[in-house]
Amino acid sequence: MKKIAIVVVWSGKFPEYFPIWLRTVKYNPTIDWLLFTDDTSDYDYPSNVIVHTMSWEEIQKRVQSVFPFKITLDRPYKLCDYKCAYGEIFSKELKGYDFWGHCDLDMFWGDIRKFVTDEVLENYDVIGTNGYFILYRNCVRVNEWYRTLNNKGTQDYRAVYQTEKICGYDEIADGKGGGMIRKIRNNDIPIYIRDEIRTNLDIRRGRFVINECDSERALQKKTYFYWEKGKLFYKGKNAYSREYAFIHFMGKRKIYIGETEEDFFYFNPSGHVENKKRKHLVGEIIVVYRYQVRWWKIKRQYWLENSTTMRLIRKYILGNR
Repeated sequence: MKKIAIVVVWSGKFPEYFPIWLRTVKYNPTIDWLLFTDDTSDYDYPSNVIVHTMSWEEIQKRVQSVFPFKITLDRPYKLCDYKCAYGEIFSKELKGYDFWGHCDLDMFWGDIRKFVTDEVLENYDVIGTNGYFILYRNCVRVNEWYRTLNNKGTQDYRAVYQTEKICGYDEIADGKGGGMIRKIRNNDIPIYIRDEIRTNLDIRRGRFVINECDSERALQKKTYFYWEKGKLFYKGKNAYSREYAFIHFMGKRKIYIGETEEDFFYFNPSGHVENKKRKHLVGEIIVVYRYQVRWWKIKRQYWLENSTTMRLIRKYILGNR
């Protein structure tokens, strides 16, 4: 089996949902996550998460050490532009792995190996097109691509690494002049991608939408996603079900975490599932996107569906069971 390591560099306090992110990581035991962070809080790290404690200043120095010119790395968010250089920046820690990658934290993992098989890894040097999850073959040739490939109308890495602007250099970034993935494509290098491993989850008018990649673009109301023992599914009407390698939450959002079981949770945009489904579900994660769904509407709908008062009204006054 090909060895995979995914690099995460994080400065500051981990988000509230980080323990659940770790839980979904745990169920991918054949993949390692290398975590470089200055958050020394006591988390229940699974055995496949290798933590390297580094201050923000140490992270800055580590990145700078790879480049012969003065770079700009004045804030953690700028790290997005350096993700495609992690193969060189963290070459020491990545030694012995066949593939390395980078990812975000605002996502939940399913069964990655089901979709990224050894056959895929044998035939492709790059898996994925979005900065929240991309894998690269761990070799000198590929690790140098960010600076050796012909730009062919895309941004040059030296300009990207000397500006304060966020350039989206880790992904396609067509609107910003073209990033690493656009550069790879323009050099006619094949990239492996499928709907189940580029899932970007948005919410519009109270329903989930998987953007830009899924044939089921406008998912219906009263549907939900659930995670169970390392498997991640979308559950729709008429018994429709689809498994994903992960779900990434798009845009500015707040993730509210309810009571969850160790090996099961579900999540949806409005914090509720139809009662007939809810009977069989324990725990929830309420995903709220600012500027698109107002929290008071969600609280009101949740109260109407689930409060004791409203259940009694429906039962004894409206005659609904």
